[in-house]
Amino acid sequence: MSSGEIDRFPVNQLQARYGGLVRSAVYKRLEELNIKPQRVGRNSFITGAELQLMDELHEFIQRGGSAAAFKEMRGLNQDQA
Repeated sequence: MSSGEIDRFPVNQLQARYGGLVRSAVYKRLEELNIKPQRVGRNSFITGAELQLMDELHEFIQRGGSAAAFKEMRGLNQDQA
């Protein structure tokens, strides 16, 4: 793994990453993308790929889009098992 890659990212740092987004909004976005953080001890983490998807959703919303439109654009379906 190169030094620029992220293996896992702490969920508790997502609020600060997205400009002070409230905790409930972070968890709503995780839910919208069907991301289930993995617990390691007392902390929860998402993968680098999941972080990239969250970053893309954040940018999309900042430009005036919605989570539903993002999921449709990306072909993501939360109802898939």
